[in-house]
Amino acid sequence: MRTWLLVLALLSALALAEDDSAPVGIVSYIGDSLEFDTDADDPRAAVPHIEVVDLSQYTSCRDQGFPSDCKFEYPVPYVLESEAKKLERALSEAWARFDARVANRVDAAVYGSALKCQSPPQDQYLGAWDGTPKELPTDEFCDGDLPSAPVMWYPMVCPDFYLDWEELGKRYADALLHGYTNYLPDYYADVAAAITRYAPLTLQWNNALVPDSGAAIVPVANMDAGSVDQWRQLAEDAQNEDVRGAVYVNQALPGIPQELRKTLRSLPDDQRSDEGPGLAVLEALKRKITTRGDIFPDDKPQYWAGMNGGPVPEGNTGAALPEEYQIYGVVPVMRLYDKVDTEFSPHTPIFFVACLTPTTPPLPIPIPIPLPIVNVAPRIHTGWEAVPEGWPIEGIKGDPLY
Repeated sequence: MRTWLLVLALLSALALAEDDSAPVGIVSYIGDSLEFDTDADDPRAAVPHIEVVDLSQYTSCRDQGFPSDCKFEYPVPYVLESEAKKLERALSEAWARFDARVANRVDAAVYGSALKCQSPPQDQYLGAWDGTPKELPTDEFCDGDLPSAPVMWYPMVCPDFYLDWEELGKRYADALLHGYTNYLPDYYADVAAAITRYAPLTLQWNNALVPDSGAAIVPVANMDAGSVDQWRQLAEDAQNEDVRGAVYVNQALPGIPQELRKTLRSLPDDQRSDEGPGLAVLEALKRKITTRGDIFPDDKPQYWAGMNGGPVPEGNTGAALPEEYQIYGVVPVMRLYDKVDTEFSPHTPIFFVACLTPTTPPLPIPIPIPLPIVNVAPRIHTGWEAVPEGWPIEGIKGDPLY
């Protein structure tokens, strides 16, 4: 039986909340196989999927007496874990490309196209996923107008030198403006292409490509066996939490008496939760099967570039067979969302000048002028969570764009 029928009363209470932190959607049904339904009217429902309920639309439909054309439940097809991980990589690489293009644009602007646009530079951050530097084609950053010669400077007796600081600042600012004007749209095009390739049927909850607006969500499944350990750990954790714990999380396994299941679902009022069905403290444990981190964690700058242990996200997705999700009443969901980040680029272009020693003959002493780049820009993040059936999905706003 679909869980949303069991939690219908909860929907009414949840849908009444209006503050920004209130739930706006719940997982109402978890598909129990990877088989296709050729009789389904909705193409999304024809492929293996979960369903989510939009609480505000549910309220509207309820107030209208649930007319036949009223929609509040949406199918969201599974993607395989392998595809979800490819999407993580593609999103990381899309940002690496944007960052590399901006940094090399600055470098080319201050040194001039005659020096910097003749051969492609090797960029270690573009190759962070493979651990080897990759070339950045010159047409990726030498587009449009560029000065051909370096910023004017000449040496004087150390520690003095002449540098046209005003011109240096102008070229630096122009390069950043060019990068954000021309390369940021390309970054979003790369993001859209990655989503289309690896998770084309994500459910957009508001617009995931607008900062702080919404998110795209997609459930993740794994066709390989081998998730027994995570369910065993869940049962152990549940048993440590409550005397009913192990039986509770295993209640849908074959062979469990139906009467026992009814008993476990019959809770005293003081043990019920307004957020979802079942024993709240044990349902919360189900969320722990997913521990995978963001490709851009706030506490690890430049993680995407291979620094701080990156760029491969830490933790497990919790992905398993849909049959297992149905038994344990939980599904891992990958969420894509946009937010504005402020971060120092790992690239720091350096413009070299020199001064001359007071010797005969004079010797040039190189002097580096670092040009650090602070990126303040919207960026697509990944968020993972395991959502118990009948419980709210975190981090979504508004209504689905279906």
